[in-house]
Amino acid sequence: MGASAVAVAGCADPRAVLILNEVNDTQLADRVAEEVEGTDDEEVVRRAVENRSYTTEGDESGLEPPVEAGSVLYEGAYYDLSVEARTVSEDRLYVLRVENVGSSSVDGEMAYDELPEADRRALMEVFGDENATDEGFEGGTEFPYGEGEYGASVLIDGATVVHEGLRYEVDAERRRGIERQEFTYTADEVAEDAEGFGAWARDEYSFTLDGLSDEERAIVDDALDGGYYEGSASEGFESLVRRFREHEAVTKDEWGGEWVVEYEGTTYRAEMSYTPNVVEDGG
Repeated sequence: MGASAVAVAGCADPRAVLILNEVNDTQLADRVAEEVEGTDDEEVVRRAVENRSYTTEGDESGLEPPVEAGSVLYEGAYYDLSVEARTVSEDRLYVLRVENVGSSSVDGEMAYDELPEADRRALMEVFGDENATDEGFEGGTEFPYGEGEYGASVLIDGATVVHEGLRYEVDAERRRGIERQEFTYTADEVAEDAEGFGAWARDEYSFTLDGLSDEERAIVDDALDGGYYEGSASEGFESLVRRFREHEAVTKDEWGGEWVVEYEGTTYRAEMSYTPNVVEDGG
């Protein structure tokens, strides 16, 4: 559900792009709502719909929601999926460097099966490498230890681990703290069909594009006629970026996004692409 990439045309390396396509409510629904059935997002949406809310942990990093908020289509109905984050633990991210030092016994070595659970999970990826059994093998991984885990870790202070008869020296380096997040989703039904959802999306997202300068109007005219593509952002384009970003976007990030605009009495889906410096400079 992130900002979509804008097609490239008319310029070898466009850094400033605006495309306006006229849409009716049904077409708008097709563009704004993401159909989740058969995707990785389906389970979260299903639980949020069936239970009115659903709480889950973050992605593998623990930092990002497993599913982004937005409009979704699920089993024929349209929902506004929202998410709230809550910090549940203060974790620590460590880099583990692992070297296969052969089969000879080492003082203080510890069997893999005797390690705390978090340490075992931390080494699973390294030991899964097809070259890990070669003497001299060097590998590494990053692993976030939870609040109740890093105090009990054997690996954090350095250790020799025995795995399937081979010895591995493990060194650890702390990188940074991580606030692990828990995410609560709610799914509010907003329409039973595409036309109804398109009308809802138009009310929710659309804004009127008027009062344009001559340069802005020329850019919009090009956007209506196949698209505006330039290698750099002019003052007029930067002004339009600021106008668009003042309003609710369907999707948006520092590289661009999609908006719904009313221009001279017609509804358009607007795709805009720009470089992050345009945003940093006030766009």
